[in-house]
Amino acid sequence: MKKACGIRAQITLLIAVAAALIALMQVYYYSGFYQMMEEREDRYRMESIRQMEANLLTIQQGILATADTVSFSRQTQEYLRDKSVASQFGNYEKVRDLLLSVKSANRNIAAVMLLDLDGRVSGQYGAGDLRVMRRIGRQFDFTYRSAQRAGYYAIADEDEENGFAYAYVQPIQRALAEDESSQAAGTCIILLNLQNIDRIMTSISPVTGACLLFLDRENRVISSNRQEMGGAFFDLEGYAAQARKSGGSTVDFSGEPCFFQYQDVEETGWKIVSILPEKEVTGSLKKVRATGALLGGATVAFLILWGYRLVRGIGIPIQQMAQVMQRVGDGDGAARMYVSVHNELEMLGDGVNRMLDRIEEGSRRLIEANTRLYEEKLLKKQAQINALQSQINPHFLYNTLNCISGIASEYQADPIIDVASALSMILRYSIKEPGMVPVSDEMRCVDSYLKIIRIRYPERFQYDIRVDEEIWGCSIPKLTLQPLIENAVYHGLEKRPHGGILTVKGFIGSEGDICFEVKDNGAGISPGDLRRIRALLHRGREREVCFSEKDKRCIGLINIDRRLQMVFGESYGIRLESSCQEGTTVAFSFPGEAFKKSEEKEGGGSGCWGRE
Repeated sequence: MKKACGIRAQITLLIAVAAALIALMQVYYYSGFYQMMEEREDRYRMESIRQMEANLLTIQQGILATADTVSFSRQTQEYLRDKSVASQFGNYEKVRDLLLSVKSANRNIAAVMLLDLDGRVSGQYGAGDLRVMRRIGRQFDFTYRSAQRAGYYAIADEDEENGFAYAYVQPIQRALAEDESSQAAGTCIILLNLQNIDRIMTSISPVTGACLLFLDRENRVISSNRQEMGGAFFDLEGYAAQARKSGGSTVDFSGEPCFFQYQDVEETGWKIVSILPEKEVTGSLKKVRATGALLGGATVAFLILWGYRLVRGIGIPIQQMAQVMQRVGDGDGAARMYVSVHNELEMLGDGVNRMLDRIEEGSRRLIEANTRLYEEKLLKKQAQINALQSQINPHFLYNTLNCISGIASEYQADPIIDVASALSMILRYSIKEPGMVPVSDEMRCVDSYLKIIRIRYPERFQYDIRVDEEIWGCSIPKLTLQPLIENAVYHGLEKRPHGGILTVKGFIGSEGDICFEVKDNGAGISPGDLRRIRALLHRGREREVCFSEKDKRCIGLINIDRRLQMVFGESYGIRLESSCQEGTTVAFSFPGEAFKKSEEKEGGGSGCWGRE
């Protein structure tokens, strides 16, 4: 059967659809305005690039004309041709006036210099220009005898402040060469006025925050409206790859999204780059977006408030009724309907509550029946405990031991008499005592067993038995410690060739529990056998276990573990730790206060129970 959509969901869906339509309208109009603004900024960027290209071509033509004027003038040719100092001094005034006039005629020129073939410099320049000349000299050899190709060169020196310059270098050839093998006369060097070019780029910047770059062939920044970028290399290929990857012209520049565009300047190898922050394009849309968002938000808020009234008055009560009925169907008889609206739904909710009251009464009667059933299960568990206890209560052996003791007396076999008496005491203790006994009684049983071990292994083992006086009156399941000590002797200490130490401790733990430890330094248990024994303990806690012949040695451990679990709860039981050839430790604990007996029943005594 197909599940129908609830009333609350239908109202919510109606409001959501209306809000979504309003949001879509806002997005549609905003995207339209955004596209319009982006197209306008594209036009501005292209116009800026075209203006900058025109200015650079004008600068290029002026530089070339100045270089030709200086190189082929009669004054320059005569000045560079004459080798005598007197002749050069006579022509120097004419050359200086020429260089001054061409420099003054072009604001884009910072300095004009002439170098003869002997490296002497003359021209119109400042002190800083001479430092530039020295840096140029590191890149070029001007003391040549043949013409070199003219071109633009970037001169950078990171060790000097303002150490970047851009120069046009043009070799000067003799107009009338007397020797055909030597046409070179000198070199004309023109330093560009980068500050003036920076001002031109700043003046044609499209918007505030835009970045215009003038790059040479090697993508070095020659000029920019951001002066701090002058002389640096610009990763043009990287930004172009970003723009292609974005599917448009968007790149990440200085940590913010920007529109990127560049264009080559014909016949020069120069490039013009325009970078416009995206926020400058979208900034003018903030007011439009804010107005639209305010109107849309007000409409959505009205829809939400009206829908909230509908949902609160109709949808929520009906949904609560459906949830209560679902919980009741799942067996939760305590579920109730609380309707806060005053309409027909309130009457319906009261009727549902009366029905649930009757269901709760029936549930109470069912709980009483289950309680009686639980008590019967407890009696059954007690019977299981008694059955387990009976596994180590062989009654018939008691009479047999008395017979053995009598025969030994006749033959004056004192060791046999001591063994039979100790074993008789253990059997009497196991048969006549109840299931829970004081710790002091359990320790007397342990003492009787150790008498037997001392007769069997005289002077071979050492014993350290220390049980605090405070726990003598606490109750413990009968025959809990003796089987653990027996395992320690026969499976641990007996396998040592030179004896060992058996330690039994009883004390009050940090959380108030009664704690016991039985420890030996015998042969220990191999890792594989330890895992198998722990698995048997875990299986024994969950269900009845059928033991193989190999696993029957663990019956005592599992018996004690199950009795501790049944008496004290699932959080208690045996903890087993062992290392091969180092020894084994068996520990367990149980709550002290709940099973404390009166000290009078212990039969008195003082101090700590101890044996060595």
